[in-house]
Amino acid sequence: GGMEPGFLYLMQPISWFFSTQTILTWLLIGFCLLLGLSIWYFTKEYFGNETALISLLIYAVSVIQFKTFWYMYYKNIIGLSLALCAFVFMNKAKNKWYRLLFIITAGVLGAIHRPTFYIFGLTYLSYALISPYKNKKYDFTNLKKHIINGLLILAIFVLFYLGNFKPALFVLGDVANGFIQTGESAGTFINFFKYQYTTLAYLPFALLGFFVLARKKEFNPLFIWALITGIIVYFQFFFFNRLIIHLDIALIILASLGFSTLIQNKRKLGIIVLVVMLVSSGIVITSESINSKPLISNSELQTIEQLQNTESNAFVMTTSSIYSPWLQGYSERRVIAPGLFDYNKHNESQWIEFWITNDINNIKTFLSSYNKPLYIFIGEKQQDNLLQFNKSSCFSITYQNEENKIYKYMC
Repeated sequence: GGMEPGFLYLMQPISWFFSTQTILTWLLIGFCLLLGLSIWYFTKEYFGNETALISLLIYAVSVIQFKTFWYMYYKNIIGLSLALCAFVFMNKAKNKWYRLLFIITAGVLGAIHRPTFYIFGLTYLSYALISPYKNKKYDFTNLKKHIINGLLILAIFVLFYLGNFKPALFVLGDVANGFIQTGESAGTFINFFKYQYTTLAYLPFALLGFFVLARKKEFNPLFIWALITGIIVYFQFFFFNRLIIHLDIALIILASLGFSTLIQNKRKLGIIVLVVMLVSSGIVITSESINSKPLISNSELQTIEQLQNTESNAFVMTTSSIYSPWLQGYSERRVIAPGLFDYNKHNESQWIEFWITNDINNIKTFLSSYNKPLYIFIGEKQQDNLLQFNKSSCFSITYQNEENKIYKYMC
């Protein structure tokens, strides 16, 4: 349920020709370059060459997009590339071949990365309802085309998830719940306050670009995408921290439009301000990249790999979302983690209570929701904050490497 089939289908043949290290470094860099080209392609289609060039330059110095690479959000990066290209094909859809490309690309997007597909879907649905209204008349023929497109896209999306991937479709319920119980499904990324601080260099120009579109009543996919992701992030709806990545892409393109507008009206001033912004942002991202450390240490990874020696039907729990993707990738066991949908049966408040309680009966009640054999991984970044594990006979240390521990739940 936690892994999209399209991503696995893409990576399987790639793994025949490239090593894991190459896939996790050079190929990832290649997809980041592809995202940059997709931003340029989208911006060129909607706003012209000059604005497209500026968008590519801003993307190159975006700290948020560097952190997306640093966190190794592979599916995010590929998904965003597909979404941008799909909207380009949609804009050319009067040609039947581009319309076909739009439908296929959007459907494949759903098979590669569901969160991006949800944002794409909300954006396209809004655009499909708004765009047929022109000159105080509603073009129902145009609306009908959008409805057919949407149904075909959904058909491709669902086809990928039949069979073994069917549980992944039920994540939609968790998504809907995230819009009701705000602030609980954050996603692993920087918070909104840090994002605002990080984007101060181009945020004013992004707002300028947004108001330029609003004044012209150009409610294109970029405008709607920025509005939807802005609302989700600000009001802390489903996956709000992770969707900062999507909001940042929209703001990069809007900022390029803002700079382009300034340059058209006051060319010298606009170019000077743009150069100053790029140089200052370049200094910040250079410092950020130099000071960035690996997300996981060798001892942490070695401990996680020890879980491969547990029972084949074992579950492994991580009490911190920091380690969730690494356990998913290297334990070869079913992973229970806060914020993951596959096997997690508790919400954020219940996890918090579990983290802070010293009552072994509360701990046993929490863990009784899960099948055994059950192992619990504690990494060095947690500094064994669940000290109650050491105080009960219900927990036995089966492996320890420096500050990294694997406990087995015995009760």
